[in-house]
Amino acid sequence: MPGGLVFGCLLPHPPVLLPEVGGAMAGPVQPTVDAMRQVGHHIAALEPQALILLSPHGPLLADSMGIGLSPAAQGDFASFAAPGVQLSAECDVALAEALQAACARSALPLAAVDSLTGPPRELGVYRLDHGAAVPLCILLPLIGRVPVVLLGFSALPRATHRAFGQRIRDVCEASGKRVVFVASGDLSHRLTPTAPAGYDPRGQVFDDAVLAAVSAGDWNALASIPEDLVEAAGVCGYLSLLTLTGALGDVPASSQVLSYQGTYGVGYAVAAMVPRALQVTADSVRPATEPLGRSGRPESAPFAFPEGPPGEQMLALVRATLVAYTARGERLRLPSPVPAALSGAGACFVTLRLRGQLRGCVGTMLPVQPSLAAEIVENAIGAASRDPRFLPLHASELPALSCSVDVLTRPEPIAGLDALDPQRYGLVVVQQDRVGLLLPELPEITTVDAQYRACLQKAGITNPTNVALYRFEVTRYAEGEPPRDAEH
Repeated sequence: MPGGLVFGCLLPHPPVLLPEVGGAMAGPVQPTVDAMRQVGHHIAALEPQALILLSPHGPLLADSMGIGLSPAAQGDFASFAAPGVQLSAECDVALAEALQAACARSALPLAAVDSLTGPPRELGVYRLDHGAAVPLCILLPLIGRVPVVLLGFSALPRATHRAFGQRIRDVCEASGKRVVFVASGDLSHRLTPTAPAGYDPRGQVFDDAVLAAVSAGDWNALASIPEDLVEAAGVCGYLSLLTLTGALGDVPASSQVLSYQGTYGVGYAVAAMVPRALQVTADSVRPATEPLGRSGRPESAPFAFPEGPPGEQMLALVRATLVAYTARGERLRLPSPVPAALSGAGACFVTLRLRGQLRGCVGTMLPVQPSLAAEIVENAIGAASRDPRFLPLHASELPALSCSVDVLTRPEPIAGLDALDPQRYGLVVVQQDRVGLLLPELPEITTVDAQYRACLQKAGITNPTNVALYRFEVTRYAEGEPPRDAEH
């Protein structure tokens, strides 16, 4: 799995989201909590090595961004009448110091604020504000003890915050670590007459503008929201979000608003974003050396293959794998022996579509598992849980899902593009450590030139010199689309 910034998200932070704090008020905002947990499960599947969190409620410096350099962080909710709700986190000091050095080299002001987060006797421990503590309370139980880097924004211009995000991206890439960026922030605090900051009808206008820009992945539209509208809305998370967009790059591969509520007059939005520069897609190749994580899930009873041709057995295997993984939290166990047609090693891609739209696709260019059956199981789990363009598949989506399996021939080198036919051959392009793969028979790819350019884009190759080309064929087995009433 590649390093660098692999995922970004916008998460709200009202303490009312925590039942121990919110009590009866937590019930109406449960959809927001569910969406945050969905994000947490997706982050866990990415196996992050560090978590960067920017909170708007830490120390606010007028002329500098803020960063914590302490090795540990602690927080509680005593100021919200819940002193028993406490948390602690390890901090990634090396990554924080690397970010501080990178900002110094580019003359971007970034100051340590540890001494401002608690009394002197607690120096060496960063005191978490609720803008950091609430997201961490929900995420850490799902993703484990991932070390964090704690940041704060400033009164500097919007462009400086986006530039700060760019430095964050650079440092994440240089570190080689898989890093997730959490932008903590609520939207308008003035949505209703009973809102804590009073009412302004422009609050909903602002929230709608943010949601539209995030859904479209349009960072320019987000950064162009008029200043008077931001002020009228009474927001706390706008600069967090702008910093995240700087870290993600100009155009994300995927940007989704998963949930939005204004239950108590404050806009709580949950959004998930995948940076294009580090996109791992259906047409990327998982290295044969990559360890296959088992996520600690128990194995199911052995799968009983149905009678029938190999294609029907493969599709039944995919379907059973998805049911076991998403509905029962289990990994499908293969019988011994498996059917002869699935017993040899083979590379394949598993593709999932929901109501005709791509929902996940993961595969291998060369066999990784000892049998094609095991390869199908691994890639079905990958398509359901490790395609970073999408959040993990939920069991409720299975009735409206259709599946397909592409079994690949071994790629053969070719001398030039004249040996290609996008309706018959898939294409692999290789330039040093960059690899891009495109399956054949894609409806949007009708020419060799389009196939080649799409492969270069998938591989991130901008200068196509010394590129090696390979072609392969596939045998495709596909389920039919489920009936429309299966969607409901």
